[in-house]
Amino acid sequence: ALLTLVCVTFLVFQDFYRRIIFFFYPFYEGSAFDTGETSLINIAKAAAILLLCLIYYKTAIKNSRENLFYFYLNLGALIVYTFCSFIPEISRVGFYLNVSNLFLIPAVLVKISDKKQRVFFTCGVVLAYSLYFVMFLYKAYDVSIRLLPYRNWIFQ
Repeated sequence: ALLTLVCVTFLVFQDFYRRIIFFFYPFYEGSAFDTGETSLINIAKAAAILLLCLIYYKTAIKNSRENLFYFYLNLGALIVYTFCSFIPEISRVGFYLNVSNLFLIPAVLVKISDKKQRVFFTCGVVLAYSLYFVMFLYKAYDVSIRLLPYRNWIFQ
């Protein structure tokens, strides 16, 4: 109930939160980074990881302090991506929260006791992240990404 209330405040009091953000970071206000956009791919990625964690919550998350921490970081990323598009550079904020998925996903996969399920979910994760990486490489040389100053060797 408290989490729902917080999410509602993100939707209702966006101007209030923006004033706080721009008090500390005034150079972002009205800049090219203040677009109000969010990534549906990042929302889907965080939601899929959350779903995997909920399926195996009792075996992989509940009794592990580290995995519980990573789980809540991923949940925070999902909330930020979904409800806080008013924050400039929202993808960076979400990235800082979901970088822990590097530890969370393998920790959940290794705790799956049924071999068929473990293989299924491991292959699904590998396939999903491989496709995500290919999409990234395809778009990385775009001027709006501002990451690679050149085209990569795969997509020339």
